Amino acid sequence: MDTQDFRLSLSISPYRMRFADEAVTFTDGEVIVRSPMELQQLFNRHGATEMWVRINTRRSGNQHAFENSLEPLRIAAELNMPVNPELMCVGSYMDMSRQDSVDFSDYSEIILTRAWEECTLKEMCAVLEQYGAIAARDILATGCRVNVWDIGNETNFGFAGVSVGRKTVVNPKLEKAKPMWIYPRPHLGAGWLAINVWPYNAQMMAAVAAGIRRVDPNAKVSVHIATAIADTHYVVRYYTTLMENGFRPDEAGISFYPSTPAVWFDQVKRFKEIVSTVHHHCGLKTFVAEYAYPSSPMTEGEFKGWNRKIKGYGHNEADQSRILQDLIAWGKENGLSGIRPFAPDLNGHWEPMSLFHYDPGRKIATAKKVLLDLK
Repeated sequence: MDTQDFRLSLSISPYRMRFADEAVTFTDGEVIVRSPMELQQLFNRHGATEMWVRINTRRSGNQHAFENSLEPLRIAAELNMPVNPELMCVGSYMDMSRQDSVDFSDYSEIILTRAWEECTLKEMCAVLEQYGAIAARDILATGCRVNVWDIGNETNFGFAGVSVGRKTVVNPKLEKAKPMWIYPRPHLGAGWLAINVWPYNAQMMAAVAAGIRRVDPNAKVSVHIATAIADTHYVVRYYTTLMENGFRPDEAGISFYPSTPAVWFDQVKRFKEIVSTVHHHCGLKTFVAEYAYPSSPMTEGEFKGWNRKIKGYGHNEADQSRILQDLIAWGKENGLSGIRPFAPDLNGHWEPMSLFHYDPGRKIATAKKVLLDLK
């Protein structure tokens, strides 16, 4: 498939940085892969246009710390591929269901005079702008080039400590708030979030973007939210609220896992409505920052319930490939800027969602039809 300007973010993931330890061999039937560099080159053979790396505020000490991003960033530089770095702005990890706070303890340049939860919004923004500049400097120092900077990860319920369930003087009511009593409100709580969370986050994200642009003046920025708990109104309200409060991303971003349990009868129809409506009402193209659909039932691990069959598509190799092909073909004409198959190289419990079959006995991962059909 010719992707041209469409971003196919088919990228090595953090889970594949230890080839020597795991002794895993990847193949697409033509080439044999035994290193992260070779795996990214295999993805490039099948249409990859960029690399992705997720980074938190620690320099070392956990999976997404900056030191663990150095190898993929240098691989991108050597292969002359653009990078889409994701600055989570938390000390460990965040997604729709988990919101850690920031941790700037590894940065001597950043001095906090009080605990983060006691900082005012103005104080937070000053620090986040400083961090944005430091992160951009360190990332670009590897020699890579960045096409879009992602800020946060599935920021539905908050960002950088101003989040549902976290203590903060910015909005004290957030500490006792719970997603489960926000969901039942109209449009899954979009109105409540648009008053109590998203306006503050917009100013914080704008601060990170301002810091990035100190180093990369023409930087394009984005942020993405999960759509498992979002209807079209919710997504439009989110991006409208950001723009009304000082942060205009250069593109919208969403996570889309079609097989997750949801109340919507036709997940693909809802996806298309979101992309088209955001393009029309917000003037933004949408990038799918996380995507996967299983080639066989998910039977183990925390994602074992992600087995909903989509209208017109089964859980088999042919349909795993066909749904991705169909989404890309439709998206190019309707406001989709690109798509990222999430953790395409991850095996174990994620194997049905990945782009490889894994044989644990032989430690060989063989490309599925979905990867072979991309190019």
